[in-house]
Amino acid sequence: MGVCTQVITQKKPDVLYFLFSSPGGQVDAGITFYNFLRSLPAEIVMHNTGAIDSIGTVIFLAGDQRYAAKHSSFLFHGVQTQFQKDSAVHPSHLRERLSRLETDESKITGIVAERSEMTEGEMRDLFQQGQAIDLATALKKKIIHEIRNPEIPKGADLVSINVN
Repeated sequence: MGVCTQVITQKKPDVLYFLFSSPGGQVDAGITFYNFLRSLPAEIVMHNTGAIDSIGTVIFLAGDQRYAAKHSSFLFHGVQTQFQKDSAVHPSHLRERLSRLETDESKITGIVAERSEMTEGEMRDLFQQGQAIDLATALKKKIIHEIRNPEIPKGADLVSINVN
């Protein structure tokens, strides 16, 4: 978000074009970044350049225009939690964790249904199965608008962000 803020402040671009790939990560961080991108005063273009998994799909859906390279993919799966080794767990703690997991899946489902033509039922099925979807399905369900390989224009301003 810091790099995006700096680019918007200094360059004032009309469009931010992301060559994007993500193994996923924390739900809260992904939804925060999605909301941040949606708030920016520039058109957001997302281009899947490899594999976008899990919460990365929510971030990708922040794009006003969304593309995928020919050999890219999207992976959907349910939300999970981890417990510390040898930790004692109280029933109320289990209920809290379950409530959090269900809330996170509901948020993800809402964003995907709002920004594509995936239904909530289809999302629940994908959460249960843990499944990659092919690009034809991504196109049909409007996760992407077009299948095309990225091309960076000569002389374009580039910023590289790598997050581990």
